[in-house]
Amino acid sequence: MRKEISAMLFIAIFIMSTVATAHANVSIDSTIEENIYVVINITNLNQTIYDAAKTSPTFNGSALVQTIVQNLRTQGHTMVTNSPQVNGFDDANRAIQVSFFLGGIDIISSAVNRTTLKRNFQVQTDWRKFQVSLTSNISIDFATYFAESVDKWQQLDFTDLNRNVHPSCYYETEGTEQLGKMSFRFILPSAATNVQATGDTITYDISLGFEDVFVGSPFPILAIVIIVVLIALVYRRLR
Repeated sequence: MRKEISAMLFIAIFIMSTVATAHANVSIDSTIEENIYVVINITNLNQTIYDAAKTSPTFNGSALVQTIVQNLRTQGHTMVTNSPQVNGFDDANRAIQVSFFLGGIDIISSAVNRTTLKRNFQVQTDWRKFQVSLTSNISIDFATYFAESVDKWQQLDFTDLNRNVHPSCYYETEGTEQLGKMSFRFILPSAATNVQATGDTITYDISLGFEDVFVGSPFPILAIVIIVVLIALVYRRLR
């Protein structure tokens, strides 16, 4: 009888532990424009973990972005800007959304090619290797899950809500005992061309607009010279 009770208790504990630990899904979309807008979505959380994460001082946009910035500083990257956004909680679906902005020349830099009339962008992505603390004793280590260098990720088209098509770099992990599917996507501007990845650096080109071409050409200087000459001629006649 005792053996049967022990067996039943073991089965019950096993079932409870399985339900408590498993199958939250994590997706991260990082939209690249002048800066990077990062959105972390965690869905299908266990109720206990969800309730704890809602009140956790370590799981919010401000804490996460400061963790990333501190990691970058230890690597010598200090030219970084950031701005945390408000957390979103969906009680009905036990889902959490955290978002923030990253920028600065140590994250995104660019240079103009006057021959091709395009601006080449270089985007550093190794900032993604950080750890998220959902609660005081539960965390997600993105440095492990997304350790694969971006040049080995899939390059796929991504269609946004306005039906604009963007090139993107996408990576998806297999589900684990504690977590379900995890995915990470870098979404580039829809106008990006010549998209390439080397290690953890993404590069792409965007054609220069009229203002960029005009400012970078000799015409503004010529226009200034002409205006100065005209002013001098008018001044002489008025005298």
